[in-house]
Amino acid sequence: MAETYPEGVLTVDLERDLYYLGRAVPEVLDVLLLRRDGTAIAPVFSSHEKADPWLGVVPDGFSVLRVGAQDPRARVELLAAFEAAGAKRLGLDPRPEDGAPRQETELGPELAYLRSLRNATACF
Repeated sequence: MAETYPEGVLTVDLERDLYYLGRAVPEVLDVLLLRRDGTAIAPVFSSHEKADPWLGVVPDGFSVLRVGAQDPRARVELLAAFEAAGAKRLGLDPRPEDGAPRQETELGPELAYLRSLRNATACF
């Protein structure tokens, strides 16, 4: 039976390790975005294993990178890099066959939440 979740509710804890597809470019966080129905989606993965299949379909130079749970600055920088690249939504564990994420949510509120955690101003 497939898992179902309410719209906008991510099932990955953004305060844990995150995996993404990126390139090592000096002094730039170069991230990969997906396009679905004209919307730029930032793909994040709950594990290295879920991101690995993408390496066969993305341009050369991209690899699976990790942002550790103990580095709140890096998590904020990652989501900010997605936003700067034009992403509007965050997609969890997208499939390489069709790019469909298991779950999607708006990027802006997630970034604001991580920034507020970092600044100790989070509201629950």
